[in-house]
Amino acid sequence: MAMPKKLFEMLLVRHAQSRGNAGVQGSTVRERQDPDLSDNGLVQAQLLADRVQCYPLDALFSSGLERAIHTAAVVAKMQPENGARTVEVLPLLTECNTLENYTGRTMDAIQAAYPCAVFAKDTCSSDTVLPNDETVDEQYNIERACDALAYFKNRFRNGERVMVVAHGIFNTVFLMQALGISEPIFDPDFQNTSITRLSFYEKGTGPWGFDVQLHCLNDCSHLFGSFPQIRFEYKGDTRI
Repeated sequence: MAMPKKLFEMLLVRHAQSRGNAGVQGSTVRERQDPDLSDNGLVQAQLLADRVQCYPLDALFSSGLERAIHTAAVVAKMQPENGARTVEVLPLLTECNTLENYTGRTMDAIQAAYPCAVFAKDTCSSDTVLPNDETVDEQYNIERACDALAYFKNRFRNGERVMVVAHGIFNTVFLMQALGISEPIFDPDFQNTSITRLSFYEKGTGPWGFDVQLHCLNDCSHLFGSFPQIRFEYKGDTRI
C-alpha cells in the first residue's frame, strides 16, 4: 500500500444559530432568506472561535449568507497571527433551496460589515455572492456540492487546515459526496457550530485504501458548558 499523503484537513461547520433557527419569522425577504444570528448564535460563534483559536487555519471559507459570514468572521478574529484572518466567500456553499427571489447582498455591502471578507481565491470575483442558477432541485444541489469539493481538492494539496462554514442541508449533501455516498443514507442533524472533521488523501493512499477519513461527526462539545441541554435535547431548527 502506498504511503499516506494527506492533501488537506477540513473542519466542516454549520453556522451559529440564526434568528430563523430560533423561530423568529422575518418580515422581509432578506430577513427570511438571510437572517442575522440570534443572541444564542452570537455566543455559539464565540465558543467555536475559542475552541479553534490555538488551531491555526490555512484558509477559512463561508457562504455569502449573513449567518455563515458572521460566524466565520468571529472565528477569523480569534485566529493566531499565523492563522487565517480573512473569510473567503465561496458562492457554491450557499444553503440549498435559498429562494430565487433573494439575490443576496453585494460584496461591497458584506465588506462594509465584515472587512475581513474577500471572494475566494481563484473564483470569478463578480459581485454575485449567491449562485446564479435558480434551479433548486436535488440534482443541482449535488452538482454544486461536487463543484465545491473539486475546488478544495484542486486548491489544497500540502496538508493544509481548512474550515468551511456553511449550512445544515448543504453540509449534509457535501458530506455524502465527500464520502462517496451517492444518496443520503442518514441525517447527520447538524447542530449549530458543530464540527465535522475530515482528512482528504491522494488517491489510494488513505487509511484502509480510502481517499477520505471521517474523524468526527457533528461535534458540538464546545457548547456543553454554556448550553448543557444540547447534550441530549434536539429540537429541529428551533434548537438551543
